[in-house]
Amino acid sequence: MTKSIGKGNGSLNKPDKEIYETDNDVALDDNNEFDVNLQSNFGRVGNTYLPKDFVAAACEEDSDTKFEKELDSPYYSSDEEGERRRKFPEFCMSDLDNPKFERGMLFGSKEVLKKVVQNYAVQGNYHIKFVKNDKRRITAQCKNCTWKIHASFMQLEKTLQIKTFIDKHICHRNLTNPYVNCVFIAHKYLDRIMDKPDIKCKHLRKAVRRDLGYNVFDSQCARAKNKAKEIIEGTYKEQYSRLQEYCDEIRATNVGSTMKIRVEPPPHFQRLYICLDACKKGFLACLGVDANDNTYSIAYAAMELETKETWSWFLELLINDLGPGLDRAFDVVVPQAQHRWCVRHMYGNFKDKFKGKGLKDLLWSAVRASNRYEFEVEMNKLKDMNGAAYDWLMSKDLDKWARHRFSTAPKCDMLLNNLCETFNSYILTARDKPILTMLEMIRCNIMKRFQMNRETMSKHKGSFAQRFKRSWRRLNIS
Repeated sequence: MTKSIGKGNGSLNKPDKEIYETDNDVALDDNNEFDVNLQSNFGRVGNTYLPKDFVAAACEEDSDTKFEKELDSPYYSSDEEGERRRKFPEFCMSDLDNPKFERGMLFGSKEVLKKVVQNYAVQGNYHIKFVKNDKRRITAQCKNCTWKIHASFMQLEKTLQIKTFIDKHICHRNLTNPYVNCVFIAHKYLDRIMDKPDIKCKHLRKAVRRDLGYNVFDSQCARAKNKAKEIIEGTYKEQYSRLQEYCDEIRATNVGSTMKIRVEPPPHFQRLYICLDACKKGFLACLGVDANDNTYSIAYAAMELETKETWSWFLELLINDLGPGLDRAFDVVVPQAQHRWCVRHMYGNFKDKFKGKGLKDLLWSAVRASNRYEFEVEMNKLKDMNGAAYDWLMSKDLDKWARHRFSTAPKCDMLLNNLCETFNSYILTARDKPILTMLEMIRCNIMKRFQMNRETMSKHKGSFAQRFKRSWRRLNIS
C-alpha cells in the first residue's frame, strides 16, 4: 500500500520500505565517518579506545617489557662459582670521549646516559634532543634524521638499559651545538685550566675550535673558566660553611696550634686568627727573622678591616700564644718600644716633591749611615744639591728613619718594612681565592719554606749563618 500526502515527487510520496532503506544508508555513513575519526585520533588497547599519545606510551611500555623478556632468559650464563650473570654490554666511563651504543647496553643512571648522549652529539656534530625524560625512561633522537635511542629501567633492578637503537645518521654537520656551553667547556678543559689558571679566553676558544670544530665566544670561555675554578676550589659560600671543620682538622693534626674564629650575628664570618704550633715554638728564638736573617712567619689572620680594634684583637691572641710571662714582658717593653718608618714609603713621598737620582742616592746614603758624622756628611752633600730637600728631611723625626739614631735595645736595624711586604707578595696568589683554599695555600707555603730552610741549614758547617758570613766578607771582616 502506498501513502501519498499532497502533490509532488518529494520523500513524502515514497513507499515505507524505500524510506527505511535510505535511513539505514545514512546511519551507515555516519558510523563509517565516526570510525575514521576514531581511528585517526584514538587507538585501541584491549576493548578500550584511548588517545593516541596514551596508546603510544602503552605500546612502548609493552615493547620494553617484551624486550626485557627477550633479553632476560637466553643470555644468562653461569660462571665458575655458579652465579648467574648477564652478558649485556656495560658502558665504561673511560669511553666517555668516544661513546658507542648498542642495543641492550647497561647504564648506571639516567644522568650518565644523558652525559654520554651529549658527548656523542658533540663529538659527531649532531643536533640531538631529548624528546622524553621521565622517572622510568629516556628517549633521544636526532632533529634532522632518523637516529634514535630509547632506554628504560629494568624491572628488577635500578639499571638503565637501551631498548631501542636506530644507528643511522643522514644529516649534515653544524659548527654550533647547544651542548657546547660553558659547563661543557669547563669540564672538558678542567685539567688545562687547573694547570694554567690564567689561560686567556682567546687561547681557550682556539682550543675548542681545534679539538672539537666548534665556534664559541670569548664570553663563553670566560664563564667556563669561572665554572672550572668553582669546581677546582669550591664556591666561597661552601668554603665559609666548612671553616669550623677546617679549624678542627688543623687542631687535630697539628696539636698545639691556635685557631680562633670570630663571628657576628646572624652569624657572619668576621675574622680568623691562626698560629701554628711550629711557628709558635720558634718565635722566642727568632723574633720575626730566623738565624739566617730570613723572614720567619709567626701567626697570620684574615680580618674584615685593618683597624686599631682588629690589631688589638690580633696582638692579644698573639701574646697568649707566645707563652706564659710574655704578657708581663710586653707591659714593660711595649710602652718603651721604638716606632720606625719604612724608608721606602718615606722616599715615595720625598720623590713626589724632589726628583732625581742624585737626591735619591744621597738620601739612602744618609739613612744607612751608622754614626752621626757620616750622616751629617751625606746630608750636607744633599743640602748643597737641593736646600729644600734638606729642609724637608730634617723636619722629620730622625729617630724614626735615620739608622744612627736607632735605639740599641731592639737589636734590629731594619730600614724597610720588608718583612710584611715580602709576606704579602708571598701570599699574593692566594689572597683572591676562597677562604679555605687561601688558608691552605698559606699554610703549605709556610711548611715548604720551613723545610727548605731546614735542609739548607743542615748542610751548613760553622758557627755563623751564611748571610752573616757574606756580609762580613763585603766589610772585609775576617
